[in-house]
Amino acid sequence: MARAWHPANLSLLKTVLRVSGLVLTLGLFACGPASTSISKASGSRAPSAPSLATASKADRPPAGYSVDDIYSELERMMARDCDRQVKEIGNVLYSLCTVSDAEGQPTTLSASSALIPEGDGVAYWFRDSGELYAVEYLHTGEILVLVPAGQQTIVELVPQQDLQVITDAARWHELTIDAQEAVADIRSQLAAESSTTAQGSPPVAVVRVARDGGDPHHRWATFEVPQADTSSSAWGGALRWYDAHLATMVALTADQFCGHQSARGAYFNYEADGGSVFMGQIFVSCSMARSVIETYGQGQYAWVVLEEAWGGVEFLDQWVPDLPDTAVPQFHQTVVQQLNPECIQTGGTRLCPGDRI
Repeated sequence: MARAWHPANLSLLKTVLRVSGLVLTLGLFACGPASTSISKASGSRAPSAPSLATASKADRPPAGYSVDDIYSELERMMARDCDRQVKEIGNVLYSLCTVSDAEGQPTTLSASSALIPEGDGVAYWFRDSGELYAVEYLHTGEILVLVPAGQQTIVELVPQQDLQVITDAARWHELTIDAQEAVADIRSQLAAESSTTAQGSPPVAVVRVARDGGDPHHRWATFEVPQADTSSSAWGGALRWYDAHLATMVALTADQFCGHQSARGAYFNYEADGGSVFMGQIFVSCSMARSVIETYGQGQYAWVVLEEAWGGVEFLDQWVPDLPDTAVPQFHQTVVQQLNPECIQTGGTRLCPGDRI
């Protein structure tokens, strides 16, 4: 019979974080822990631990994955030195711990997000190499440990229950993808908050650049903006936030994504209301971007948070087309009406402009 997993086994790993006078105990929450994106809506619940009932199970864990082995490894991970960021944003507490190599490339060691004051959330621990080691569901205490050999074995530790060993390749890979998305979201939230504090206002957009996927001619990025109503005036004049966002996409395409002679353009998945509303996928070709810049110039700047696929984050004062009120009608005709937002297919789901994410 496998040894039962008890919460007391990790008593040394429990850390109390004090944020703005609030005391919050979050299980393994120490050097960082990462998370899936906790729902942005106040009062929403954290994701539940996945059901693994349909996967095949074994009685004995692989070598090196007993309860004591896992406990010792998590304790070692907690003691690692890292660059730590912890921030309370709205009703969510975010944490991220990273280390950088000699070239400045970051590796995530842990990260998490949790609802305040409930403490519901998900934490991720990563190996020194950056590969996912464990997922902890903070509200239940359940821990899933991923065994790298074969990329299909998951060791499940549930409080007051016997350790379980599950063989489920699909779930193993799903957890890995969830972790990657979680780190991107945590990094985005912390970067945007840091930038707001430094600049005094939120960025025009947080732009997360995806890997090229083997296509060297196009770039893909998520273009997330804080405005829920993009039809409202951007700076008190005739220019709407929607117009300002498209102008920023055009400028980013021209300056950031069309430097190589083989580049053709960039696809932007436009998300409003902090990533809650899909506004459509917009393609900006390099030829159009250059033409717009030649026509309108770049007489003002919008600052954006640019997250590269490899994990780097830049705060850009991006010069964008100069659009006084007198130029807005022409901009609508020559640019806005030409950049049509399209639906996309993602994860088996069709998203169209206006859909909630």
